[in-house]
Amino acid sequence: MDADDIWKKDKLKEQLNFMNKNKINFSYTDYLIIDKNEKVIKKIKAPKITKYKDLLYSCDIGLSSVMASSKLLKLNSFPNLKTKEDYVLWLKLSKKNIKMLGINKVLTYWRKTSDSLSSPIMQKLKDAFTVYNKHLKFNVLNSVILTLILSFNFIKKRYLWN
Repeated sequence: MDADDIWKKDKLKEQLNFMNKNKINFSYTDYLIIDKNEKVIKKIKAPKITKYKDLLYSCDIGLSSVMASSKLLKLNSFPNLKTKEDYVLWLKLSKKNIKMLGINKVLTYWRKTSDSLSSPIMQKLKDAFTVYNKHLKFNVLNSVILTLILSFNFIKKRYLWN
């Protein structure tokens, strides 16, 4: 969880109950993007289920919304990247067919600030390319194309459409 993000009071309890009920080791929730004054900027809806092929092109899983079993995380860790380290882990897990389910309820607030680590565009592009080229072993051309698609989908979701 990022230091300035917020969880709803019963997030852990609700998410753990959901995971136990569905017999899964990984879940995530809808989340709201808020500004420094806690004004809602955008709602990001969690997909019901996340599959590797869909995740290659777009990521709607907010890091602070995730709950994963410690057993799962002991076997799979975050890579050393400035941004997108969570994205690499979600891709690795989905590629292994780990069942990843979303809860369509806002339980998390992600605070967008001008100085947040995920803000610098060039760093995000560089890290996205690294995800595809280094971590997923795609060739340069495919890595560039996927980076552009991922970036377009991010812009579309966050700034153009609801």
